[in-house]
Amino acid sequence: MRADREWLKAKIRPEFVVLLVIAFISFWIRIVIPWSNVFQNGKVMLGGNDPYYHMRLTEVTIHNFPHRMWFDPMTNFPHGSVLYWGPIHDQIVAFLALIAGFGSPDTHTVYAVGAIIPAVLGILLLIPVYVIARELWGIKAALFASLIIAVLPGQILSRTILGFADHHANEIFFSTLTIMFLVLAIKERRIEFSLRSRSFLYLIGASISYAVYQLSWTGALMFALLISIFIIVQAVVDHLRGRRIDYICMCSLIFLLPLFLVLPICDFKSFGYLYYSIITVAALLLATILGPLLLSLSRLMDKLQKRTEHSLTLYYPIVLVAVGIIVLFIISNFVPSLFSTIKSAFTILTKSTVGELTIAEATPIFFPRGKFTLDMVNGNFGMAFYLSLVGLALLFMRIIKKWKAEEMLILVWSIVIFDAMYQQNRFAYYYAVNVALLTGLVLSYLVDRMGMQELSKKYVQSVHSFKGFHEPFVKILKEIKPLNLVFLVFVIVIILVYPWPGILPTSVASAKGVGGPPPGWVESLDWMKTHTPDPGVDYYGIYDPGNFTYPPEAYGVMSWWDYGHWILAIGHRMPNANPFQQGIGGGPDHKPGASTFFTTTQEGKANQIADELGVRYVVSDAEMATGKFYAMAAWALDLEGWTTYAQYGIMGHPVNFPVLSEKYHSSMIARLHLYDGVSLSHYRLVHESPGYYVFYQVADMNTGGVYRGAQSFSEYTDAEKFYNMIKPFYVDTSTNMVAFDPLPPVSYVKVFEYVKGARIIGSAPEGENVTLSITIFTPARTFTYTQTTVSDGHYEFVVPYSTQGPEEGSTLYDIGPLGPYEIRFGDEVVRVNVSEEAVLNGETIVVG
Repeated sequence: MRADREWLKAKIRPEFVVLLVIAFISFWIRIVIPWSNVFQNGKVMLGGNDPYYHMRLTEVTIHNFPHRMWFDPMTNFPHGSVLYWGPIHDQIVAFLALIAGFGSPDTHTVYAVGAIIPAVLGILLLIPVYVIARELWGIKAALFASLIIAVLPGQILSRTILGFADHHANEIFFSTLTIMFLVLAIKERRIEFSLRSRSFLYLIGASISYAVYQLSWTGALMFALLISIFIIVQAVVDHLRGRRIDYICMCSLIFLLPLFLVLPICDFKSFGYLYYSIITVAALLLATILGPLLLSLSRLMDKLQKRTEHSLTLYYPIVLVAVGIIVLFIISNFVPSLFSTIKSAFTILTKSTVGELTIAEATPIFFPRGKFTLDMVNGNFGMAFYLSLVGLALLFMRIIKKWKAEEMLILVWSIVIFDAMYQQNRFAYYYAVNVALLTGLVLSYLVDRMGMQELSKKYVQSVHSFKGFHEPFVKILKEIKPLNLVFLVFVIVIILVYPWPGILPTSVASAKGVGGPPPGWVESLDWMKTHTPDPGVDYYGIYDPGNFTYPPEAYGVMSWWDYGHWILAIGHRMPNANPFQQGIGGGPDHKPGASTFFTTTQEGKANQIADELGVRYVVSDAEMATGKFYAMAAWALDLEGWTTYAQYGIMGHPVNFPVLSEKYHSSMIARLHLYDGVSLSHYRLVHESPGYYVFYQVADMNTGGVYRGAQSFSEYTDAEKFYNMIKPFYVDTSTNMVAFDPLPPVSYVKVFEYVKGARIIGSAPEGENVTLSITIFTPARTFTYTQTTVSDGHYEFVVPYSTQGPEEGSTLYDIGPLGPYEIRFGDEVVRVNVSEEAVLNGETIVVG
């Protein structure tokens, strides 16, 4: 036993203890801090939108294990959606949930497993980062790189934190693991096809990790491309320098296993690069045979050179370029659809339309609002970004000096991912690994130049000569100079906190802010799940798009595309639009969809869209009526006329402020969410979430800046008092701040039902103004629904509310009138009751 303890001490090296401390920091940030926000009130609150759709896919997989659906009729209604997400993430979560739930996991267990896995992968990411840096630049670089990746905020943290149940953590972990195995294999400089060969085992590891990566995301072909670029570049370099290239070319074989694994799930009728299609198979096949072709060509030219006794070395890259041009020429002329897809694949990162640029993660990282800024870079990487640029230059210099293949791989990897991030900021979660590695290289270089290089050598010698964990560590601490220690601490502190708040404080703040959908959405969708009719499609079923038809009772829920996955996963109802950017509509053809529905100022046009898309419910929220309205207008290509200017007398001076125009207040989103659908003939408010908000604009008279403000209230009366106080404007003379252009008090989420409406027909003197009104009660307030018309001897109204309450099988609404409609003209008052059946079927009620 004592001998075992001594052996264990000898194996536990100090750097591993430091790595464990770093791992604990990562664990604390990713799991401990956000725990109470994710697990609350008996629910698992997932972050973002896509995680909820992954949980839907996981639940379906559990009910049909191990099969996952590839066509979902319950989103993008009434068309359904062919899925392009990889299957393996959902299958892994389903498998682990089945174990955790002893074969029959409940929803809470499934969501809990899904919430934890990304955080675990985020912590495990330390391993490939540490190994890559250690193999290339030593232990110091490895520890620095591990610390950086553990605490980086921004995209990498948001995708590897508790509650973000998405496949992005798979992407970054398994892509980095692939690079790690390739680095280890390449360093061997020789690959033998034997299970006794470490290099061959490393290639097997790279192949398996890339296979998981490819089955997690179709876009994994990006790494097939960058690895292929590396193989070509390094093969050319080695060939020109007279070196063996077989060990480089054999790296192509890592794509053989992924190729076989994607064959069963590929759609061989499609050339779509977003799906598992012919493009996927072709790309992996080309990547697989690339290395052997390069090697064969190299050997062929060597043989020709020996026969001709003339140097043909420089012809190698020329022949490669020629072959590439010929292949593209053949594809473009004989398979034009494939060539078109290839061109499209190279522009996938570039978002050119106004609507697409409203997708936050798709904007260029340096030009998120059309103007150059470093805000997003600083938010993702802090000081580490700038050090990584120095590291990139240092890496390039090292390559020019020694031409190490493993460092060339890191250079190509970093350049390709930097370009991807430059075009879409979402790829910052990929580039975070490169930032960590390159920063580790720079910091290691700096501390070596401060006199610690000799100490590193002594430490390595001590590890091999001393027994036990503490002896080499203590020996080096005794020899380290105070100035070196101060410099080391200073460097670490600067990296973590500068520019303030720095990456560590930012990560902690981000972890504290983790949470799920706003409470108003959760409450409203829980209500919708139990108070609206079943749409008639089995939530857990797997369907074939070739023979699927919707049942007669199927219907859609119209909302902005951001919320489609919540509507489906939480409410178990079918959204018309979703975060796949399906069902948005608009564009040059003004297609029917969410953007055109909510921005139209005509109820008749909204009804046409609703009829075409099978809409029964409309769900709006405060963000759609305010900050997200621009995105709707952008997708609809209708950007003009939504604001105007109003003059206010501020502190004795006339001032023009931008205000929302009459056009905006006539839009469907404003008429629904701000004004409760009052005067609309076919939309009735059936539910609203508790709590109320007042949105308004704020002008800073000191700086001239204008921004939107908001106040929340638990009671409607308090919200109404505040609204009346700042309407039309309110001046705070102590701060020179002006509140103006307030919007009426609204709940955060409102649910409307689109109905045929009951037709009320009656007689009145010609030319008489006829007004219909009814008081609508909600759990917290009342409002008056009203319509007005001018009689031509007769009057006609179409009304959406039933005065007799809901019926079994219809919407079990908690909002409605407590009395009859009142129709007034002259001195006449006519009271009319309307049944639920009349409202739903569009029946006619004749008065008098």
